[in-house]
Amino acid sequence: MSLDEAARYQPEKAEETVVSERVYRRHSFETDPRAAQTVAADSAQQRKDKERWESAMAKARARGLDGTEKKSKSPEQRSKSFSKARRNPVKHAEVLLKETSLPFEEIADITGLDVYDIVGMKLKLRRVA
Repeated sequence: MSLDEAARYQPEKAEETVVSERVYRRHSFETDPRAAQTVAADSAQQRKDKERWESAMAKARARGLDGTEKKSKSPEQRSKSFSKARRNPVKHAEVLLKETSLPFEEIADITGLDVYDIVGMKLKLRRVA
């Protein structure tokens, strides 16, 4: 079955079923017949919702909106994350200088500081002889 055939498939419309009270005889537990009617009504409502959704999808496909194309947002349209959990750039650069062997330019790119500031921090971190 192809996707188009599946989209056109319309199941036979079943009428809402009313549950008779005599089906629910009291055995070892009590069953309220209204609960069964509520479940039947809910399933009928779900069928109606599904039919409404399928018809809306068919209309959208007819208009050419099949949802296969993904829209990529440009950098200006993307939402920018302004997290409060950011590290102080100077402290971050100090940690990167102590714990990694990244080049000065990469540390400057990561922290947003000037390369000369990074080099000055590296010199200040050296032990005095």
